[in-house]
Amino acid sequence: MNILDLSDEILLYIFKKLQNFDVLHSLLGSNRKLDAIVCDRILTQSIDFTRLVSNEKTKKIFDEFCSQILPRIHRNIQCLKIDPCWLEFILDTRQLNNLHRLHFTDVNIVTASKIFHETSSLIVNFKDQIEELSFTIDEENISTFDLLIGIYRQIFCLLTNLKYLNLNMNSGFVLLKSLLDNLPSATCSSSTVTHLNIKLHNIDDCFLLLDGRLSQLHTLIVKLDFVHDQALLRRLPIETLCHSIRLSDKTKNFEKLKSFSLIVRFLRRLVQLETLSLSLRLYQRDTFIDYNYLEDILLNHFICLKNFHFDIVVDHVIIYDDIRPCFSDIQRTFIHKESRVDGYLDCANHPAGLWSQCHIYSLPFVFEYMQPITNCFSGGLFRTVTVVWLKDLNKILSNIVSS
Repeated sequence: MNILDLSDEILLYIFKKLQNFDVLHSLLGSNRKLDAIVCDRILTQSIDFTRLVSNEKTKKIFDEFCSQILPRIHRNIQCLKIDPCWLEFILDTRQLNNLHRLHFTDVNIVTASKIFHETSSLIVNFKDQIEELSFTIDEENISTFDLLIGIYRQIFCLLTNLKYLNLNMNSGFVLLKSLLDNLPSATCSSSTVTHLNIKLHNIDDCFLLLDGRLSQLHTLIVKLDFVHDQALLRRLPIETLCHSIRLSDKTKNFEKLKSFSLIVRFLRRLVQLETLSLSLRLYQRDTFIDYNYLEDILLNHFICLKNFHFDIVVDHVIIYDDIRPCFSDIQRTFIHKESRVDGYLDCANHPAGLWSQCHIYSLPFVFEYMQPITNCFSGGLFRTVTVVWLKDLNKILSNIVSS
């Protein structure tokens, strides 16, 4: 049987399972039937160039794509997934009139500052078209911090119709200071952005971001390096905390948020919240946290809450009596709420009593970063996790006792 004997529906189903760039490059121009199928809107709405390695051979293939294939499918293309090294070549064609979504990864800060400059091809040709932007900055050089501030400002300022923005960074990049403190309120402002995923330095940046400058925002995912500026907190603890409280009181658009990922004192004000992702690590409490406790202090305030994802560690809990805590008792408080949960309890001897850590998380697991695990972690399938920290509780306690 020849492949051309297959129906159009079956061929389309097969080609959808393959990389569309490879399908287009290999089959377009071979015969009339295959041409019609591989140019179908279903296959050409989103083109993925991320598998192309930059060398002379692939550059030739890419040039052929831009000159011969792109003119035939440019009206269909709504999304590009592309390495920054190819970006200028394809965006300079000015043919992508329906391009609305742009995704690229592993961008260093210097390259990103050029991409989001007012003279770049992206801004000149597509500043009013791009509605969805997602990229990951692959950088560990903290000396480029000022460039990062400029990138944030340019994206908000120059992309006039942006609605979905995902500004991700590799785990090795730690912000040195606040991004927004002492900057005008017009910085990083937008009347169009509704979904924002962003890395910030501390909680004050988050408060400043919610002062009304993002008037249409309904989904906010924030990754903080610190809750408070560590240098200021050590030097001026009371003043630092009071400053954060004053900033939180000036926030304006909490009522519009429907999805939020961050744990801070103002969560109770998010009355319309539908999705809550809670990644939390607490130290030196007298007791562990169960579902009943979360309901009393937090969850009962969210009358619209539909989805609750959590990864909670309560660390350094010292048990002074002879009754060993039981993880199943804690787990049971979550299960009776029809939640799928797993976790463990790790205990080690301490001069003052039994030193314990409880780790409990919802399933399926949705976070990229998992709270620190110990030797008692039972494992499982965690498709989203990219960063893991393993610690030995007994070794830590031995070091504490010896010192």
